[in-house]
Amino acid sequence: MTTIQEALDRMKAAGVPAAQQQALKDFIGKEIPSVPFFKPDGKPKKEWRIFYGESWDAAMDAARDAARDAASGAARDAASDAAWDAAWDAARDAAWDAARDAARDAAWDAAWGAAWGAAWGAASDAAWDAAWDAASGAAWSAAWDAALFSEYIITADLKFKDKEKHLKHVKARWEVWQKGYGLICDVDGVLYVYAVKPKDVKPMTDAEARKMLDSREKRIAELEKEAVANEGKLKRIREILNQ
Repeated sequence: MTTIQEALDRMKAAGVPAAQQQALKDFIGKEIPSVPFFKPDGKPKKEWRIFYGESWDAAMDAARDAARDAASGAARDAASDAAWDAAWDAARDAAWDAARDAARDAAWDAAWGAAWGAAWGAASDAAWDAAWDAASGAAWSAAWDAALFSEYIITADLKFKDKEKHLKHVKARWEVWQKGYGLICDVDGVLYVYAVKPKDVKPMTDAEARKMLDSREKRIAELEKEAVANEGKLKRIREILNQ
């Protein structure tokens, strides 16, 4: 696994701007470890297609099945087989082509690969640690999206067609993981997201809160009364023992 320092050394050797080196260092060393993998924040984005299940595996299967059906329909409509995760592929290809067009040398190719490897490794480790109770294989998906994000960090100084559109998609994918959800893929730009079914916890009403407080106060009064009674019994026992 490529380390952060190895990636930074290769980026420096390739002449990648210092600001991008620092950005990658922060992304791998600070942001990825802070991501609450598989701990949904309960605030899914409206534009997602989200699927819940009793377990992470069940939720992932539901999202995958729906995405597969949607991708098949999109492929027929577009006379193409590339509907599944097409936006991911387009974003990666665009960044790679831009780097090639910029006439970067072999050293830069090595930096590209090192950054990809370091981000992929850091995210896979962090997500895998959290994935024991989640879906097997989900950690790899998180790692791929982290690696894609790293590509847009190291190509920040380059201009290429539809860069902002691709970058927006890259950030949207990463936001899914940042919010604690899982991501299957995109179909026609729509993200297919999944999570374990949230527990049905209803907020306590004012009447229920008052009732609970009254019950607690009543119990406290009973305990205080019992304490006084027990103290009297103890006093009587001491008197008997001292006779």
